[in-house]
Amino acid sequence: MKKSLATAGIAGGILTSVEPVAAAEHTVTIEGNGTYELDFSHSPGVYGELNGGQVEETFDGLITEIRMFGDLTVDADSTDEGGNARITVEGDGDYGFTIANEHGADIHKESNCESSDSISGQDVTGSLNGYDNLDKYDTTAAISYATTWENPDAKVEIYYNI
Repeated sequence: MKKSLATAGIAGGILTSVEPVAAAEHTVTIEGNGTYELDFSHSPGVYGELNGGQVEETFDGLITEIRMFGDLTVDADSTDEGGNARITVEGDGDYGFTIANEHGADIHKESNCESSDSISGQDVTGSLNGYDNLDKYDTTAAISYATTWENPDAKVEIYYNI
């Protein structure tokens, strides 16, 4: 049974730096299966344009899927500050992965934006590949969700097993 474990967001005022902004980091430990949510829709003080914001969470588990929800529309291939989004998975090995948009096109691969298709925050779901070499009982992965957008109302759900 999947359950919501935590909600994290970026606190503070309007962020205008083009560099990634440091965010709170903490570790959670679970038993069984679970859902880890990064919810940006209710972050206090985050309105207007958010440049280079980043949320990073660390936990033990094997990531199986990432889902994005909410009022978020970005161009995965955009070079301007107003329209790019990226999800990275960092760990001890080669974490090649794919996240597909609603049309089935890859929008991220190995942490690089490689598609001109837009991410529309309507239950955009993709499976993560390339995790066969991981020990699911001893895996720590850092999830970074760095975006620029206006009036964020987006949520990222990370499904994983331990």
